[in-house]
Amino acid sequence: MKTTRSIGTAHFCLLACFLSPVALAAEPGIYAGFNLGRASSAVDKTRITDELFAPGFTYTSRRADTKDFGFKLYGGYQFTPYFALEAGYFDLGSYNLDSAILPSGQLLSDMAFRGINFDAVVTVPVSENVSVFARAGMNQVELKSDYYGSGSAAGGVYPAGTRRDTHEKFGVGMAYAINDAVSVRVEAERYQFEDVIRRDGNINLYSVGLVYSFAKPKPMPVVAAPTPAPAPVRAPAPAPTPAPAPAPAPVVTTLSADSFFAFDSDVLLPAGQRELDTMAASLSGTQYDVITVTGHTDRLGRQAYNLALSTRRAESVKAYLITRGIQAAKITARGINGSNPVTTMAACPGTVATPALIACLQPDRRVEVEVTTRR
Repeated sequence: MKTTRSIGTAHFCLLACFLSPVALAAEPGIYAGFNLGRASSAVDKTRITDELFAPGFTYTSRRADTKDFGFKLYGGYQFTPYFALEAGYFDLGSYNLDSAILPSGQLLSDMAFRGINFDAVVTVPVSENVSVFARAGMNQVELKSDYYGSGSAAGGVYPAGTRRDTHEKFGVGMAYAINDAVSVRVEAERYQFEDVIRRDGNINLYSVGLVYSFAKPKPMPVVAAPTPAPAPVRAPAPAPTPAPAPAPAPVVTTLSADSFFAFDSDVLLPAGQRELDTMAASLSGTQYDVITVTGHTDRLGRQAYNLALSTRRAESVKAYLITRGIQAAKITARGINGSNPVTTMAACPGTVATPALIACLQPDRRVEVEVTTRR
């Protein structure tokens, strides 16, 4: 018993230590949810009845009901999009064992399982809305057992009552985000326990549920117009010296992201490569200080996903220009999602991604290449 708890605790600590670096870029958020489903118990009716009855009895039948309704309630803290800690309460239902013996007698037993758990959850995004996850942790199971004996089974000493044990648990699942706050989960979990004769067993819970996130999405940054500084009061001065020639203004080339990349992709299309070939050729022999590549998206979708996509697209343009002889040290790349649109809300009203709105917002999906040349 103590050995099982020690091994389980050690496994959980090793898992937490391995995963902790993932939580460094935490964007905190609290969530809560519930799951309903089917619980299936691995009850060994032969082994249990052999332990409960003394030698000399003959079995005429043994029947076990190993499936029941189960549910769980839980809450967690999402440190990053990839890592969370979660705690909850679960009820895995009850399971009946019916044994008929000779000399004439019958033993009915009922075992109910419920308890609490604490898990580490690792999530891997598959797309903007779909993710898969795995969990590992500990569960404290409360096993409540009742017995009824008749005939030659009456008056026996059976392990009735309530017992609590702590064991490991594991699970995998998939989640679909309906919006920024609500998502649907489908899960398969294994809860380990000790049965009435203190042998290892497990119950599998297959469930579906809803999760609500209390984390507020980050608002889109608003770029305020700079306040002009008051003009200084100048004292009379001698005739001014000629001002130096102004530095050349940066040359900004705007490239359509829709023609450069496939939908939801950061891989350059052949048409985009040809346009970048022309740009690289035009820079040959030109003295320039820096080239800034900026990826933009429209305002639709989740900001975190748009920021990641716009950054990857800018990095793809940078990497291609390097292959065409542009010095890597002179190129910077960044993504700024949809915070600097070309269109206006009045020109393209709405928030639902209809075909008409997607087409209207096409100018916002772009990659800008800014070349700052020397004097």
